[in-house]
Amino acid sequence: MSEISDEIKSIKIASAFKEDLKFYVCVFALFDKTIIKTYPLYAELLHKYVQKDGDLGMQYLLYSLQHFFYEEHQEIVSHIPTLLKLMYDDDVFSETFLCNWSEEALAEPESQLFNPAYDHKMKQHSKEFLTWLK
Repeated sequence: MSEISDEIKSIKIASAFKEDLKFYVCVFALFDKTIIKTYPLYAELLHKYVQKDGDLGMQYLLYSLQHFFYEEHQEIVSHIPTLLKLMYDDDVFSETFLCNWSEEALAEPESQLFNPAYDHKMKQHSKEFLTWLK
């Protein structure tokens, strides 16, 4: 896990990308269609990154997951609620953050990851989980 973290740091330094892309690189490097099975292996790393960046970290991770599911893995969008529940249980996403996101669009940071269509789709796919959470 520290090797992956070190690699992300070196890539970030080498290319000087914004914080939001750290999450994008992390999600796409760590996961494939077996995301539910492999997520526990990287939960601690994601928690660490999110804690460092706070609400913006949660937002960037959420946007990265939206790209992951809607650009690369549409065949597993049914796993979205399960993944959000796992991330909620591991304190990667806070209850407040998820409830705020479910009720309205998050304040749009200067992130090239934000896609309103993906955001809407993910809320639809997460509806039962978000209702349970509230």
